[in-house]
Amino acid sequence: MACSTNDVLDCTIPLIGSLLLAYGALFVAGLTVACFWPSIQSYAVDRLGLEVTSLFILLSCGGIPGFAFASWIMGWIGDHAGLRLSFFLVPVMLAVLIATVLCERVRLRRV
Repeated sequence: MACSTNDVLDCTIPLIGSLLLAYGALFVAGLTVACFWPSIQSYAVDRLGLEVTSLFILLSCGGIPGFAFASWIMGWIGDHAGLRLSFFLVPVMLAVLIATVLCERVRLRRV
């Protein structure tokens, strides 16, 4: 539920004309994506088998949308195609995250 709500909300943020409404929408989007954080951390610790503290630090550097390079990609899209279009990168990255989790779930059921 939170996953679909977040994607819908993230897709509407670039279309908002008011800065105040955009701030409110970004706040709500942050709340809807917050449920992914503990799940991603515990899943990564379980699957990668690395030392917990260093893995949490690396995950914090990468962030939820995918990786630290995402902000550079958003800036590049903003420079070449407009800032509004660059905001669509976050829902795309979340869709990739969802697809990855679903593929992993299917792969684990087969094994």
